[in-house]
Amino acid sequence: MSKLAKPFTFSRIHPARLAALPLALVISSAAAGDLPVVSITSVDAQMAEAALHTGSFLVSRQGGDLSQELRVNLIYGGTAVALQGDYETPPSQVLLGANVESQLIELTPRSDNLVEGTETVVVTPQSLPEYEVGPDATATLEIEDDPAVLTIAITDATISEIGLDPGSFEVSRSGGRIEQGFAGSVAYTGTATPLFDFVQATNFSFAGDQTSTSVVITPVSDNIVEGDETITVTFLPNSQYITGEPDTVTFTLTDDAPVVEVSVLDADMSESGSNPGAFLLTRSGGGDPTQGIAVNYTLSGSASSPQDYVLTGGTVIGGNEMTLQLNLQPQADSDDMEGDETIEITIQPSQSYLIGPANTATVVLRDFVDLIFAAGFETAEKACFPMRGKQLSAHGPIVFDPASGLMWARCGLTGVFSARSQRCYLAPSFDSGRADAVSITHFNAGRAGDNAGFSDWRKPKSGELKGLPASCWSEQAVR
Repeated sequence: MSKLAKPFTFSRIHPARLAALPLALVISSAAAGDLPVVSITSVDAQMAEAALHTGSFLVSRQGGDLSQELRVNLIYGGTAVALQGDYETPPSQVLLGANVESQLIELTPRSDNLVEGTETVVVTPQSLPEYEVGPDATATLEIEDDPAVLTIAITDATISEIGLDPGSFEVSRSGGRIEQGFAGSVAYTGTATPLFDFVQATNFSFAGDQTSTSVVITPVSDNIVEGDETITVTFLPNSQYITGEPDTVTFTLTDDAPVVEVSVLDADMSESGSNPGAFLLTRSGGGDPTQGIAVNYTLSGSASSPQDYVLTGGTVIGGNEMTLQLNLQPQADSDDMEGDETIEITIQPSQSYLIGPANTATVVLRDFVDLIFAAGFETAEKACFPMRGKQLSAHGPIVFDPASGLMWARCGLTGVFSARSQRCYLAPSFDSGRADAVSITHFNAGRAGDNAGFSDWRKPKSGELKGLPASCWSEQAVR
């Protein structure tokens, strides 16, 4: 290598010596020290995710040898990050060709489904030996956010336990990156309780290019009297969307509690023959038919339990059952002439059901007496007499007792005897032409405290026959 090919460097030269140098050498040295000054300025500083509105900045140079190309390295900062998908990857280097003083660089934002707010892109030239960085060399651009915006609307407002009728609402989206799906969630408040009163989905999702999605609310049937309740749906915060208007909806959940009523199932109740009666509890309306219902009821009336009757059947209408039979078993007390008595049932309130219009029912308990006679009666009806205008009606056939030779019939009493006198009048209810066959020997039905029976029979006085001739009567003292 020749001496002329060896590298050399310039050092600072004293002005007095510089004057002594050849003119060409001085010019060459000055040109070598004149570096271009690079600056960056914003041209369109406002970028937006909506419609992918771009922004731009200008890289320019001043001074230096314009005939030479210049490569400028760029540094990007700010809150927006290209690698995180906030904007398209920008050039890291700009080539200013020969005789090119500036170049416009465009940045393109990227839409996403993230709530980010406004972000910034800060562009600065990197310091290199080939150029100087000017004092105003930084450009700042902003990216306006465009997240997904959600709204909510009721599409089926009827939510009812009646028929388990569901309701629904629709979530709609706008903005954001529509081709990208995402998920969200809602909260349920109000007087109705999730899982107990209704079943709901707390999450919803959008597929790509889907702008709306539907959510169903299904009521739960129960055996509770609650009245109508409310269900309010509200969006939960999420980094993938913001909410617009409306952002909440409220439903009314219609109650459908079961209804309980009572009726008389068997009204033919009598002490005679221990003939039972019965009530019937019936459920209707709504509620959960698979669950049983405990019915509250009270018993009242002139008959007493367990002296006059015993009730069986319980209180629960079983699951998948619509009725409950309550049996009334009479208790015989032939030595007590009470007359007919009543048994009344009344349904009482409960949180498990509503009470229907038929909330009470009454069964009449027929009293009975045993009438013993010698002969002359073809039927049990003819063995039972009107007594002081109170009719005795037959319950069962005539019974013959071979040991005593007596015949008897069980007679139900539809009235009561007079308590003022021990005298009671009997008249056969058959044709007066058969009166000669009447021979009463005993009447087994004394008043309370008079177990010996009636002490005397006599013919009625005038006006006491109730339309029957005197020949129909027979009297005989008995013990």
